[in-house]
Amino acid sequence: MKRKFLIYGIVAIFLLLSSVLGYQFIKTYQARENVLQRMEKLPEFTLQGTDGISVTNKNLGTKNTTVFIFFNSECHYCQEEAQQLTAAKDQIQNIKFLWISSESMATIKAFQNQYQLANDPNCTFLQDTNSILATSLSISSTPQFLVYGTENKLIKNHKGAWRIDKLLEYILDGQKAN
Repeated sequence: MKRKFLIYGIVAIFLLLSSVLGYQFIKTYQARENVLQRMEKLPEFTLQGTDGISVTNKNLGTKNTTVFIFFNSECHYCQEEAQQLTAAKDQIQNIKFLWISSESMATIKAFQNQYQLANDPNCTFLQDTNSILATSLSISSTPQFLVYGTENKLIKNHKGAWRIDKLLEYILDGQKAN
C-alpha cells in the first residue's frame, strides 16, 4: 500500500515538474517571438544626437541600409569596430550607421572624436537615455548590431563582435541579391 502511494507521489511530482517546465518554455518562446516582432520593423524611437539634433525612426528614410550599433565606450570590441569603420569610410557611402549608447553625452562625444567619426555624414552617435530603446529591443550584449534594409525591415541581428569588413560584405551581398 505504501509502495503504491510512493509511485503515485513520484508520478504526480513528475507531472507537476513537467507542467511547470513546459509552461516556462512556452512563456520564454512567446517572449522571444514578441521581441523578434518588435525588431522586425524599424521601431519608433527618438534619441538625442551628439550634435544636439534628435533622430527618430521617421527621419531616417527608407532608401539606405541602416545599421544600429549598440555600444559602450569601454568595450574593446566596440573600439576595434570604430577603428575599422574609420579605415573603411570610403566603402560606407550608402549605409547609415547609428551608434547608440546609454552613456553620458560627453563620453559618447569623446568616443566619436577619438575614432574620427564626428564629421562622418554616415555615422550618427546617439544617446539612449535609461536604455529605453535597448530595453524595448531586448539588446543583451555590446556590441550588438541590428541591420535594417532599404524598407526598414530587419535583415540581421548580430550579437557580439563583428568585423566591419564582414559586416560590409554581408550588406553588399544582400544588396546584390535584391
